[in-house]
Amino acid sequence: MNTTDLSTHQIIFIENRREHLYGELIQVIEDRGMSWIRPLALVQHTQDNLEPTVLDLRDGPDVICPTPLLRAALDTQWLPIWVALQQFPSGEVATEAHAKLRALLRAVVG
Repeated sequence: MNTTDLSTHQIIFIENRREHLYGELIQVIEDRGMSWIRPLALVQHTQDNLEPTVLDLRDGPDVICPTPLLRAALDTQWLPIWVALQQFPSGEVATEAHAKLRALLRAVVG
């Protein structure tokens, strides 16, 4: 993706098979080809196309990842996830969700 297509505070996603990591783009680090993102949700889709599982990542740490992995999220993709996130209690850190985030990042970054 061309970094000129991205802007700060934009909702982006990283895709890995049946998982999508949605986050807010904080900064593009041009000279390193990396981006600073704030993870918001990890969405896991099942093989039978039932309702996806949404994991709340809003209270976790920010991450740095390669910019070419990022795609801009469409409103129609993000808004249902944002609505699902409103059902989670705020300030609660989900250990399982963050373990799955680390596993996804290892899979896509290497």
